[in-house]
Amino acid sequence: MSDTKVDTSVFVTEDNVFDVIVEYYKINNKIYVKGVHDDFDASQVSSKLNVALKYPSYGDGEFILSQAKLLYDSFSSDNLGVRDLLTLEFSRLIVLIRKWSLSDAVTKENIAKINPSIIKGLTNGIRNVIGMDGIL
Repeated sequence: MSDTKVDTSVFVTEDNVFDVIVEYYKINNKIYVKGVHDDFDASQVSSKLNVALKYPSYGDGEFILSQAKLLYDSFSSDNLGVRDLLTLEFSRLIVLIRKWSLSDAVTKENIAKINPSIIKGLTNGIRNVIGMDGIL
C-alpha cells in the first residue's frame, strides 16, 4: 500500500450527531404535534422536545435490525409491512438517541412511554434529516 493518507471522514463516530425538535401543545388531554396533525395551530405551541441523535453507521443499521427482531417476533425484513416499518423506526430511536431535553433518562422504557404523536413527529424529523438510513 502506498503512503497515501486514509480519509477518516468515512467513519461515523459519537461526534456525528444531529438534532430534531418536535413542537407540540396539549388541549383537553390531546397532544397536537407539528407535522403530524393537520389542525396543528403554531400559535398554540407551548412545548418543544429537543432530541440529539447519532447518524447511523453500517453497524448501527445491523443492530437496529436485530433490535426490531427482538421487539416484534414476526418481524421480517424480506417483506416489510406497516408494522415492520414502525418497529424499525422505534428500534432506530432506541439505538440512535443520545440525549433529549426531558428530565428523565434516555432509556428504551422511557422512549416507549412517550405519546405516539410525539414519536411520530420525532420519526418524521429523523426521516427529514437522514431518510431511511439505518433502516434500509
